[in-house]
Amino acid sequence: MRKYIIGIVLISLIGSPFISHAQSNEDSAINIFKELCTKYKNADHLSFRLHYSYRNEINQRPLDSLMGNVMINKNDYHVQLGNTEIIHNSNYNIMLFKDDSLMYLTKSDSVKTVSNPVSLIDTMLLKIKGLNIFLSKNQWNQLITINFPAGMDYKQIIFFIDTKTGYLTKTKYVLKASLIENNNHTALGTSKGLNEWVIVETILNHYQNNTFGDNEFDDKKYFTKEEGGYRTTSAYKGYKIFEGGTNL
Repeated sequence: MRKYIIGIVLISLIGSPFISHAQSNEDSAINIFKELCTKYKNADHLSFRLHYSYRNEINQRPLDSLMGNVMINKNDYHVQLGNTEIIHNSNYNIMLFKDDSLMYLTKSDSVKTVSNPVSLIDTMLLKIKGLNIFLSKNQWNQLITINFPAGMDYKQIIFFIDTKTGYLTKTKYVLKASLIENNNHTALGTSKGLNEWVIVETILNHYQNNTFGDNEFDDKKYFTKEEGGYRTTSAYKGYKIFEGGTNL
């Protein structure tokens, strides 16, 4: 199972001039997308499950899958995905790599969206020049399709939004295989027989509120800061702490 697969949603999407949107369908899609962004950014003690799956774009051959859980409260979140955990609060980003018994620490402001599975649900996405955006519907969902211009790492993203709850039920990314690592830390795009593009689908379900408390994001559960550095708590006594950056 890939340890760093959650990094697929960490592409930089900032810096291009804002697009001029003229078509009514596109305007509707953008407005619904903005509502979706607001809904997740204002999430109050929200939890849900994730199931990632990966396949080749051309032959549809399955490559891998990964399951996990997410807890979000406003800007704080705790992601459990395979053997990796990410805890983010106002002070720290904490990444736990269970296979290696490694705890990686950075300051909260040092990485804008550390492995947040809904990090692409952000209006900054709309600042990419040359996007084609449109809205469609099926019996249960509104679909926002975003097609990227040639030359980018992403080809397409589709957001499936539940018409009753307003939450995501599914996302579909078509992206370069080189963005994803396999078990041997080799880019999938370099593996024999793979197309340049892969399809990553995420199923989101079992949404619940108030199943956890604010202490879910407390960094003191994982380590304490002492003179001369950091020390893991007894629950993580076998872990080695790696400090990322000099501002800790």
